[in-house]
Amino acid sequence: MLHILLTILKVIGILVLVILALLVLLILIVLFVPVRYRFHVRKESGPLEADGLVSWLLKMLRVTVRYRQKRALAQIWVLWLRIKSIRIPDHGDQSDAKPAPKSSPGSNTSTAGSAKTVPDPIPEPVSKPASETEPDHGPDKAPENREDAESVSSLRKILEVLPQKALNVLEKICNLLLRLIDLPFDLYDMADNTIDRVEKKIRAIRYKVEPFLSIEADHMIRKMIGYLLYLIRGWKPRKVEGYLEFGTGQPDLTGKLAGLICLLLPDGADQFELRPDFYEKRLLTDIVISGRIRFYRLAVVGFRILIDREFWALLRLIRHKPPKGKKRKRKSDSDNQTRRKNHG
Repeated sequence: MLHILLTILKVIGILVLVILALLVLLILIVLFVPVRYRFHVRKESGPLEADGLVSWLLKMLRVTVRYRQKRALAQIWVLWLRIKSIRIPDHGDQSDAKPAPKSSPGSNTSTAGSAKTVPDPIPEPVSKPASETEPDHGPDKAPENREDAESVSSLRKILEVLPQKALNVLEKICNLLLRLIDLPFDLYDMADNTIDRVEKKIRAIRYKVEPFLSIEADHMIRKMIGYLLYLIRGWKPRKVEGYLEFGTGQPDLTGKLAGLICLLLPDGADQFELRPDFYEKRLLTDIVISGRIRFYRLAVVGFRILIDREFWALLRLIRHKPPKGKKRKRKSDSDNQTRRKNHG
């Protein structure tokens, strides 16, 4: 029985060691097997054209990019299988939908068949009987009495409505005067509220920006610049071939760009030719750039940041937490006070 248990434990231990070995091997492959890149850019007589290839692990995983006529096509490959294709810009599938034919004015008559439209009959005027006709008023006195009565009724209506309109006008004038009286106080309240809001925003911005103005932040910024240069030195192109002929139309700007390009060129740029044109504005090139990226440099930078005390101090300042030393001092002071009380 004991022999069987030892055998099972041995098998389990071997499996755990194999899994750990595979994990370590995978981590080493990711860190030390480089990602290789190669870009070919040309622009001579026609428009700009470019081809790119990014591969990893003996081209088992690769990404190809092709740029033609202001359109780019990117493809992701695993071994010989194409996983995905990306087109930029992606217009999508446009359906060839034809517009519906417009109906002609005579289409309704054609669908209706041979039926003819008959106009509606015109109604004849109906004559009223003599009994329903308006009676004659006789003399001209009745119409005059009616006009007088209508004028009196309209005058009464005007006299009834006039006081109400006057009251409405007075009410509006009073409301306007009250608003004019309250206007300075409203403006003062508005200005006071805006000043309070601006002060709160300034305090919030200062509260967030204050940690980045400390000594720890200054030191970390310098260290981060050094880490960035360390990454650039390891990831910059190893070989540059071809030529670049360019001009901006401004001699001073062309000279500055030429100097910057010369500073960025790697050591393996013996077959590269730079041709600045200080008089005309042009761009002609046929250049091949290749290099490799190893991720162990990124791991080194991350490890250095994790063991840096100034980084953790800056992180505590960003979170607005007191440093650890002050807490210890406070604890020691409280312990001393309790001891004194106990001795007393």
